[in-house]
Amino acid sequence: MVTEDKPRPSPKLESPQRRRGSGRSLYADKRHLRSENRSERTIATYLVGLRQADAFLCARGTTIEAATRADLEAFMGRLRRPSSAAVGE
Repeated sequence: MVTEDKPRPSPKLESPQRRRGSGRSLYADKRHLRSENRSERTIATYLVGLRQADAFLCARGTTIEAATRADLEAFMGRLRRPSSAAVGE
């Protein structure tokens, strides 16, 4: 019997609500922050930062849960550098 393999989704098409390297979803993080009575602005800002960290760490071959101090320091250093768009203007 021949079975068709389902095509694997491209990482670029992955749901933005699931962190790449994690089994946890951003919905869980959002629910937790709401249960802590955080403002919507705080929640939105936290989730943007989490997505940025996730993308950076994924490019380094690690996850948020497995990141080392050096990984996180590199991420923070990248945040402090001015972007090329801001410098060129």
